[in-house]
Amino acid sequence: MDSAAVELCGRFPLAWCSAPEDDLAFAAVMGDNLIFLKALLLLDGDGPAKGDDEQESLPALHTKVDLLLLMMSRGLRGLEPLSEPVHCCIDAQWLRWQGQPAGTPPSSAGPVALALFLRPSLAIPLILPGTLLEEPPGTGGNWSGRCAHRLSGTVQECLDRLIFRHHRRSVARSRENP
Repeated sequence: MDSAAVELCGRFPLAWCSAPEDDLAFAAVMGDNLIFLKALLLLDGDGPAKGDDEQESLPALHTKVDLLLLMMSRGLRGLEPLSEPVHCCIDAQWLRWQGQPAGTPPSSAGPVALALFLRPSLAIPLILPGTLLEEPPGTGGNWSGRCAHRLSGTVQECLDRLIFRHHRRSVARSRENP
């Protein structure tokens, strides 16, 4: 499989990180991922409509506060400089990339995790735990690596919405500029 029907491609900082070791660590990573993806959906959206009442805008405010707290906690722990961007494509099942992610690649065939910075200005990564896959010979493409990511259901749903939103905007732009 060289390209998916709906995917998000671009040049993003990408780095190896430690895979969650147990269910509790996985849940914590998915919690941070969920806050980050909801914030991206909110930031990429059109904002609240004029007819929205207070109850409808309250979850958006909570998401912004959660993102702010997440950014502050990352700042207190000390942020490392982001790696050089590499060409990446992410879809509902896979993350593929050209080049080398920053950091030390895992030495075993066990679980891995990659930190994908979809919005480098926020300096918060989407952590993608998963399994590295080798490209079978003759599958085409010039990808350096491919990872089957494993996310919680709610995080996967938010990622799918974000990817679809970017796809829809890309299609709209291509129609505007033939």
